[in-house]
Amino acid sequence: MTQLTDNIAQFNTSANSYDDDFTFSDIGILQRERVYYWLNQIDFFSTPKKIFEINCGTGYDAEQFHEKGHTVFATDVSDGMITYAKQQRSDKINFETQSFQQVAQNSELSNYDTLFSNFGGLNCIDNNQLSDFFNGVSSHQKKGNQLILVLMSKHCLMENIYFFLKFNFSKINRRNTNTGVEVNVKDEQVKTYYYLPKEITQLLKSNYKIQLIKPVACFLPPSYMEPFFKKHKKVLSFINRLEHFFGRFTFIAKWSDHYIIIAERK
Repeated sequence: MTQLTDNIAQFNTSANSYDDDFTFSDIGILQRERVYYWLNQIDFFSTPKKIFEINCGTGYDAEQFHEKGHTVFATDVSDGMITYAKQQRSDKINFETQSFQQVAQNSELSNYDTLFSNFGGLNCIDNNQLSDFFNGVSSHQKKGNQLILVLMSKHCLMENIYFFLKFNFSKINRRNTNTGVEVNVKDEQVKTYYYLPKEITQLLKSNYKIQLIKPVACFLPPSYMEPFFKKHKKVLSFINRLEHFFGRFTFIAKWSDHYIIIAERK
């Protein structure tokens, strides 16, 4: 069984609890607000679009887009996530199980304005697979079509502070590796690969023009810190204000738990 297949199985088991654990958590809500803030900055919601979503998870973003008048085709590698999305979201949204490889080979991408990936789904594949994915997608997208990707960086300011305060010095900068890190998800280990913004721009530069790179969660913490911040809401509110103020600076993106990158097909 491949590492990616292992990851799929682990996300299958967490499908029913994912919304409670992240989507509707205090941290999850604030991080998603930042993603939508940057989408608003490019007037993403101003006109109806056709959106092809990958790693759609439980379909929350797909439903938000649908309610704003967009047409959405939402995919995920996890059968469990897709089953949950079909049960919980609008029946006017087309949900389908597709691997990253299937998406990259899907000629239907040419019929969609935007390929959207939220909250680190692409961090489940290594550099070679990611390069193949971008090359495949670019062969189907038309000039002017967009990639909107939210990824996890190799550096995370809040995570490093967290491990420092816990005297867990061996985990500081644990993300800064090309071989991937075993990350705990619902008591299961998921292999995760982290990418600096400049590494993504390097992979995209031949076929895409970068429009925007911004932090999504430099001061906002990773979701596994939810139990602490659930008890300290005023602290979370304060660091959210820091996020709003400093989030305008592109250079901070590389120090963020998540960052957004928006690119246009040349």
